[in-house]
Amino acid sequence: MQLIPELEQGEFTAALKLPVGTRLARTASVVAEVEADLVAHPAIEHVSSFVGRNADDLDASEQGEHYAELTIGVAGAAERGAE
Repeated sequence: MQLIPELEQGEFTAALKLPVGTRLARTASVVAEVEADLVAHPAIEHVSSFVGRNADDLDASEQGEHYAELTIGVAGAAERGAE
């Protein structure tokens, strides 16, 4: 008996935080490397990202040029061979 059905949303979000003070160009470079590694995996359908964060958002550790967020889309269970 399963009370809570399996939920597969097809994507997830990952935050990337480099040391405070990291320049935007360096953060963008790291994100590009991560994106390339992800899209090389057959279970990944797409990756989108944004680099930097408005100083009005959240707390100081999540502000600025050192922060990035990636949205990663995964293939469905059938496409991945999972059940």
